[in-house]
Amino acid sequence: MIISLTFSLDPPVIVKKPGNITVSIGASFTLDCTAWGDPRPQIQLLHNRPEDFTHVHFNPDYALKPGLSRASLKIDVMTAETAGRYTCFVNSIGGSRESHAHVFILEP
Repeated sequence: MIISLTFSLDPPVIVKKPGNITVSIGASFTLDCTAWGDPRPQIQLLHNRPEDFTHVHFNPDYALKPGLSRASLKIDVMTAETAGRYTCFVNSIGGSRESHAHVFILEP
């Protein structure tokens, strides 16, 4: 008798995406991203410079409950360099997902 098992792994799901924000120069801000998956996914928050990832923030993710991961990125001082597009990149053996947010400078 031959027994064959087939299963598939689903990619993680981003359950809380970072949102676009407008921040004054010198102010602080935080971006959050939460994802679920089985197995529990890993999360990175990346600051995109034009067409590359030259300024990368790796954030430790931690378990909120089984299968759920969260990453936060806190910028203490908003500058022209910290403005731009940020990507929440979520990855597991089931696949990957990403979500984008923009941080804009509040003009005086």
